Amino acid sequence: IFTAYVFLINYIEASLILILGLQLKLFLHSLEGIPLWKCHFARQNARVQFFEALQEVLEKLQSKQMPAYEKKLGWVPMCDADAGQQCAVRKGARIGKLCECPRGTSCNFSILKCF
Repeated sequence: IFTAYVFLINYIEASLILILGLQLKLFLHSLEGIPLWKCHFARQNARVQFFEALQEVLEKLQSKQMPAYEKKLGWVPMCDADAGQQCAVRKGARIGKLCECPRGTSCNFSILKCF
């Protein structure tokens, strides 16, 4: 679960950087035909906005680190039995637990819910 979580954060981070870079490129492309002195100030402003947005995204991603108790191997979050949350997932012949069922219930692997 932890490696999947880290992979997901890295994937989101890379996607956001790519999106911000594309937005900057589109903005700079839209400045064609504008006098050079106006273009310089607009590009400078675009770069500042880009780096501010990038800094904000990186700060948000840094603050979303997993708590120490979630980093333990084999740790599985508790299921919300009242909401009918799925407790396991089936992939071919394998079944993986998504969450731990509350006390007094167990995961029914045919319907993949706590009962």
